Amino acid sequence: MALLFSVSSLGAQTATNENVWVQLFHEHRLDGRWSLTGEAQFRRSELGKSTQQLLLRPGVSVAVSPRLRLGAGYAFVDTERYGDAPVGVPFPEHRLWQHAVVSAATGDVAWQGRVRLEQRWLGVTRFTPTRDVEVMDWRFRQRARGLLRASVDATALGVDLPSLYATTWNEFFVHLGGAVNGRTIDQNRATVQLGWRASPRFRIEAGYMQQYIVRGAPGVSEVNHSVIVSLWTTSGAP
Repeated sequence: MALLFSVSSLGAQTATNENVWVQLFHEHRLDGRWSLTGEAQFRRSELGKSTQQLLLRPGVSVAVSPRLRLGAGYAFVDTERYGDAPVGVPFPEHRLWQHAVVSAATGDVAWQGRVRLEQRWLGVTRFTPTRDVEVMDWRFRQRARGLLRASVDATALGVDLPSLYATTWNEFFVHLGGAVNGRTIDQNRATVQLGWRASPRFRIEAGYMQQYIVRGAPGVSEVNHSVIVSLWTTSGAP
């Protein structure tokens, strides 16, 4: 799995930012198959000095088999002006999403693949005379996302720390229903992280993410270097 994504031929103007993402994931198990899920992501630019985005994503999931889970839900995203090439006006976004998650293992490596579809309503905004943000219209877009993740325990690498593991994943985003400003690529995210299983119901991961974003303006893209910290908690049925 390659960490770096080549962008030189995809954007004439490239902005570079340094961000910090803190992600919180919670699963409440209703029984052996069904779960309620919740996710909150706090994304900040300039290494945490200013707000980049807020994302809230509640949903529901079901285990179809031990290796296949299906999920669906809603998401709200608020995007602020940030970085070297900020958007003109902050804007909100509402999404519906559906995904399938497949798990597998080969030797010491645990694999996870996810395909997610998103129906997105992006706010078309402007500043009022008092500098409030006003939504004038909504722009509908659809997107597909494909993620592949690999994890390996530290013990398999010769390190005697059973709760420690290393993980890497890459996620690729494409527009559906036609290109946007002549481009079908929306963004790519690639990470390397270390994880710690504190208990069967709590784990934490931290590491580096490179994020490539194709911006709405023709010929403009972003390459963001981010510190990413993620926490997973579980409650409810065993």
